[in-house]
Amino acid sequence: MGSQQSAAATEWKDFGPLIAYLVPGATVLAGFSPFSPILRTWLGAEPADGPTIGGFLYLTVASIAVGMTVSAVRWALVDTVHSYTGLPLPPLNFSRLGKNVAAYGLLIEIHYRHYQFYGSMFLACAI
Repeated sequence: MGSQQSAAATEWKDFGPLIAYLVPGATVLAGFSPFSPILRTWLGAEPADGPTIGGFLYLTVASIAVGMTVSAVRWALVDTVHSYTGLPLPPLNFSRLGKNVAAYGLLIEIHYRHYQFYGSMFLACAI
């Protein structure tokens, strides 16, 4: 049973950043594709230019980079708005964490990654 829980935690660690950064980044790139022939080629938007392996790899790396940038803007804008609306940051005392580090990491993966995704998608759709 313990190995199944460990495998599930590993899957979340691999999947969470992918969703938190890749999808919002790809959304922004898709929004900019009408203005960029390179992006249209990477997305395979034109029927004569089918998607290629190289275009897929470029699109993946660019989506992660843009997604991380959108996440930084989300942090600067959305989190700041949250603090002004009365949602303060909780006081963190990591000295008492001790043996619960893995549980805390799992909570970050299953809650904070969703917040990153939705906050970043809010900005990505606006862009």
